[in-house]
Amino acid sequence: MQVHPDIDTVCSLNEQQRAILEHDDGPLLIVAGPGSGKTFTLVLRVLNLLLNEWAEPAQIVLCTYTEKAAQGLFDRLITQAKKVGYQGNLAEIHVGTIHALCDHLVREHLHDDVRGNDYAVLDEFEQRLFIYHHLEKIVPGNVANAIYNRWSGKGEWHIAKQLQHYFNTMTEELVNVAHICVADAPFLRQIGAAYKRYCHLLKKENKMSFSAQLHEAYKLLKAPEVALRIIDRLRYVFVDEYQDINNIQEQILRQMASATGNICVVGDEDQSIYRFRGATVRNILEFDTKVSA
Repeated sequence: MQVHPDIDTVCSLNEQQRAILEHDDGPLLIVAGPGSGKTFTLVLRVLNLLLNEWAEPAQIVLCTYTEKAAQGLFDRLITQAKKVGYQGNLAEIHVGTIHALCDHLVREHLHDDVRGNDYAVLDEFEQRLFIYHHLEKIVPGNVANAIYNRWSGKGEWHIAKQLQHYFNTMTEELVNVAHICVADAPFLRQIGAAYKRYCHLLKKENKMSFSAQLHEAYKLLKAPEVALRIIDRLRYVFVDEYQDINNIQEQILRQMASATGNICVVGDEDQSIYRFRGATVRNILEFDTKVSA
């Protein structure tokens, strides 16, 4: 690819930035530390694609981990577009958090699921409260003794918190629940059964946790007929702060880019701030291996 003359005129590109903008189609990993300008370079690559007419705005996905970061990314895109003279409709770019993108996908394809149009998304506290209020249904005392024995004496709120951690991990790591339900350890079998009851209650009350929302989007992207309607209209996927995403988020983003293989990720293996939520730097360290697999 060539660097568009308008970008070359306005921006003083260093050798690394020029190499990123000139990268041909296919996967691209950008790893650098804080303050190195990696997000700025990502914005320039997006604009270079648009100025050279290699993509339309609606064919581009641009996402990051937090709403604040997503808004900052879009603001930088608008600012830099003015400098290089791009006049297309940037509002058509799919900019947002991974959760926001998944929410859009799920609501757009509600006819492919049994949920109602007005389903509610539970935040982290609301999800724990939901488990707490339905604790007797999710872990009936007569069949969940191993669970209660493990956390005995710590109160129902603590049990709800622990169950929330297990349920979210199972969802986000795409654990095969059927295997858990027949595990040798009684505790694991009961966790598996509790997870199935929990998912049933969520659907019955037309609610989703953040993790469940990701899982619904993942299922849509894995369903061949639905996936074609989504993936075929996308050409480039860009991900900022890639080190902070977990397994299911990584799979969703790769599936979005599967038609072309054009996924560009930006991250820093030393700056994963969401490891306590399940994110690891494995997705960066194994990026080349996964692309070629």
